[in-house]
Amino acid sequence: MEIRETELAGVRLLRRTIHTDERGTFDVIWNAAECAAAGIAEDFVQDNLIITRRGTLRGMHYQSRHPQGKLLTVLEGEVYDAIVDLRVSSATFGKSWGAILRADAQESLWVPPRFCSRILCHEQTRHLPLQSHRPMGVGTRTFPRLE
Repeated sequence: MEIRETELAGVRLLRRTIHTDERGTFDVIWNAAECAAAGIAEDFVQDNLIITRRGTLRGMHYQSRHPQGKLLTVLEGEVYDAIVDLRVSSATFGKSWGAILRADAQESLWVPPRFCSRILCHEQTRHLPLQSHRPMGVGTRTFPRLE
């Protein structure tokens, strides 16, 4: 697994290695030791599945009282993910970054707690697993105020 830093502190782009033989493929989406060595030392406690149709824009949202770190994995096609650093004490506070995440590149994106994120699906329906290091609390999603 190749893990690269992005322009935003703490955000990591993961490129996985697919193992293929006559039976099909095997893909390691998350390896705790490799990710910890790259600064992602989280224990995931909730797995979610996002099913998104073409043209759907999801987000910008974040959790204010119980912030979640999230690992978004693209299993088919591609999506555009944009994130904003909302950590006041961060050197990249208020800055944004985005990338097209592609299944054929075996890409996942680690987004630490206290980031606002959105996903744009511009292909057919996509199934996107999303792992989080903290369960989503009822009524904790916050939508930033745009002025």
